[in-house]
Amino acid sequence: MSGEIRSLTGLRGIAALMVAILHIHQPGGDNWLSALFRHGYLAVDLFFALSGFVMALTYGSMFEHGFSRKAYGTFLAKRLARIYPLYFLVTGVIAIIGFMADVHAMHGKNFVAVVVMNLAMVQAWGMAPSLMPVAWSISTEWAAYLLFPWLAASLLQGRVGYLCAVIITCIICVLVLSWSNTNFFVANAPGGYGPLDVTKFDSVGPVARCIASFSLGIVAYRLASVPAIGKWLGKPHASMLLSIAVLVMACIPTADPYIVLTFPTLVASLTLHQSGVSLFLGSKAVHSLGVWSYSIYLVHRPFGPVQEVLARQLSIIFPWGASALASGLTLLIVLAVSATTYRVIEKPCRSFLQSMLGVRASRGPGERNRLADIGGQRGY
Repeated sequence: MSGEIRSLTGLRGIAALMVAILHIHQPGGDNWLSALFRHGYLAVDLFFALSGFVMALTYGSMFEHGFSRKAYGTFLAKRLARIYPLYFLVTGVIAIIGFMADVHAMHGKNFVAVVVMNLAMVQAWGMAPSLMPVAWSISTEWAAYLLFPWLAASLLQGRVGYLCAVIITCIICVLVLSWSNTNFFVANAPGGYGPLDVTKFDSVGPVARCIASFSLGIVAYRLASVPAIGKWLGKPHASMLLSIAVLVMACIPTADPYIVLTFPTLVASLTLHQSGVSLFLGSKAVHSLGVWSYSIYLVHRPFGPVQEVLARQLSIIFPWGASALASGLTLLIVLAVSATTYRVIEKPCRSFLQSMLGVRASRGPGERNRLADIGGQRGY
């Protein structure tokens, strides 16, 4: 993985793990610890911001002078090779189970149409429910990829006034989504984890949620390239202070939008200095989580019932710690399955698709120079 920023890979792994923990182990109560776990749903917004930053870093130079059909095709081919094989497999398995169970409709939508829209990754654009509960975010991020050439050209090369307008618009979008109770945005939906748990398919909310954080990730990359800002973000204590700020806010039940708005700055700071946080995120164990993160995200949800069965059995022996122990064992199973799906499905299928689509697995054009722009001589 030449040129890889290990701390960002590790950060992606922590985000995937937080989502898995949220869905597998949900502590009760109304205290700082339950708030910390509940805010795991915001790890999806961290994915969006991280994706925007990395896309700008890796592929931004392909579109900084405008749209190119060839560059666009190469970009989309690489993204498809990265996200589609495992997505197609899991979606296909769920669809087959649905057909075998003689399912005809889902949330009032024809099941065949639902399957087609899920396979096309457009279901969360206000069209259909997701067959996988977590797949809404894959669908919205696919929308962000389709828009990336225009986002990159405008946000990486646009004037300062335009950039400020985009930043303000994205901030307002996050705040409005978190404050709204209307069906248009579908915030605070019954059973949701928080005010930004905007996932319902028949609204603009999910796509707006994704594009806002994705765009802020691109903006964070551009701002990190400004010497004065990059110098501050590159100070040894910056990523540590930002990480502490996120953790403290995560313990506050009502801090959801402010956590999300801190993510892009945190991502940028992790690329600019070998701090203790970046070293931890780049460590072998955490980095491995990042490598498996996509598999963790897609395969963990069905293991919720496994945790429940284990908890019931373990409660006979450990009455007071059965749930936590069962969650830990379930997470280990999820990690083992994810490591396997990465090696057996993700990695070889990605190489096959890249070969079939005629794209190389190498870094995007200009990435080496862009790493130097924001990271100096750090040696990533």
